[in-house]
Amino acid sequence: MIDENLLKILACPVCKSDLHLDSKKLFCKMHCKVHYPIENGIIKLLPNAPDNNDKEMIIKKNVKKLFDSIEDYDVYSHAKGVVGEYEESKERSNVLKNLRLKKGSLILDAACGDGRFLELTGNSNIIGLDISLSLLNAAKKKGLKNILILGDLENLPFKDSVFDEIFAVRVLGHLPNINNAINEISRVLKKNGMVVIMDYNRYSLFYIRVLLKPFVKKLRDINKLSGWNKYYSVWKLNRLFKRNDLELVSKDYFLFAHLDFFKFRKHDILIPKILIKPLLNFGKFIDNHGPGFVKKFSSRIIVIGRKKI
Repeated sequence: MIDENLLKILACPVCKSDLHLDSKKLFCKMHCKVHYPIENGIIKLLPNAPDNNDKEMIIKKNVKKLFDSIEDYDVYSHAKGVVGEYEESKERSNVLKNLRLKKGSLILDAACGDGRFLELTGNSNIIGLDISLSLLNAAKKKGLKNILILGDLENLPFKDSVFDEIFAVRVLGHLPNINNAINEISRVLKKNGMVVIMDYNRYSLFYIRVLLKPFVKKLRDINKLSGWNKYYSVWKLNRLFKRNDLELVSKDYFLFAHLDFFKFRKHDILIPKILIKPLLNFGKFIDNHGPGFVKKFSSRIIVIGRKKI
């Protein structure tokens, strides 16, 4: 059941008006008159997608279709094999060390997926939002006590200035319009609130996948399905921050050893297996001891921003 405090921060994702509770659904009394169901403890605040061929909408539908079709959530979490386990551990440690998670703070995991960071933090004050119902159901099966919302990062179903902290992990590349998403994050953040974004680095070896896309059919298929053809630099994110009343507080680069560059399908490795461990060890050395200018070519970036006062 939705409590009164939660109802105070929720808003219609279409018109941003107040939502009202009626039995097992929420509804907007104002302009759009839309009803939003609550099923299996998940609040479904995803606007109905218009039936058109708009490029951004097609990408969004494909992303939802892709993640709704995922059944092997270990693959989704990149947690299989020696490379996957290392990548997962580095992602977790680098994201967690940059979160404040202050007691009593209201926090949003924007694109929470199957709830891996909700589970890691054990913080029930974190609201999990994702566009995939399948992934939210997977999070629900973990027994998490967090509020889970089916929603769109570009149309957040919250009122202005309600969150103390927001974090988004590996989601930007799936978004058809990143400026809309950053604008929405800024809108729902309180003044002086913090945002932590971790994603793929444009200036990395991994970005060569995008450059190879016109020549490699497997890459064309993957990017066409998921819309994953956008990789961002710290410079680009800083520009988006400034445009949306956010200021860059800090930045970092990590995970030089991203061997997914060589992998285009599950179990489809394009380099000899005998080379995987030496390359991984080399990447670990760069991660731990490499000079700063080399680390800037790592596969991940993490940027921390603050809502301007």
